[in-house]
Amino acid sequence: MAFQEYTYSGSARPWQNAIRILPEPENMRLLVIDPARPFLEAARHCAEEVDGCRVSVADSAEAGLSAARAMRPEMVLADHELRTRDGRSVIPLLRQLLPEATLVCLTLDDEGEPSRALWRRSADVCLEKPRLAEALPELLAGALH
Repeated sequence: MAFQEYTYSGSARPWQNAIRILPEPENMRLLVIDPARPFLEAARHCAEEVDGCRVSVADSAEAGLSAARAMRPEMVLADHELRTRDGRSVIPLLRQLLPEATLVCLTLDDEGEPSRALWRRSADVCLEKPRLAEALPELLAGALH
């Protein structure tokens, strides 16, 4: 599956080819991992607007990995800078743990080609956090249909 960058431009939906369609949409599990509690609450609110989506949040790499092991989510949104206590990036660890999940790398803004190249190895989609409210409902709806 190819890495997709998300830039919102009206009807364009570049993530459509990056997400996996779920066999049981009423049971979709979404995990959001980010150190900023206000962002977690905003993400939870956006995701809960989509019928059939159960949302869990974690505010650290360790908590996120533990939640991923326990809940086996179909989609994970994770901050690209999150690291475990021993310095490992959480995104490649999530890919190893959840090879079938849609993995969304969250960035603060467009950080340029070197940053995107780093995440292409593990993530399916890269989403800028300021665009979450625009993109997440459609991203989730795409996975649910």
